[in-house]
Amino acid sequence: MTKKLGKEKEQIYQLLIALFRKSPKNVFNRLFEELNLDYTNDTIKDLVCAYRNHPPEIAFFDDVLPCLDMMKKKKSKPGL
Repeated sequence: MTKKLGKEKEQIYQLLIALFRKSPKNVFNRLFEELNLDYTNDTIKDLVCAYRNHPPEIAFFDDVLPCLDMMKKKKSKPGL
């Protein structure tokens, strides 16, 4: 998709963040308008679906698992 938009992935990400901060409404529509690109409702639906259903890339900080192990050994019950 980034090749079709004519920008690098990081540039698209930063633009999406800036658009979202202005308003969380119709961010993908506004992205295409910002880039002067045509789009259809199906294009927007596909992007929203990909956004909502992508597998997240979440990772702990290096000290989290050792800390949880230590708490488990001490029979502590961590909570968030």
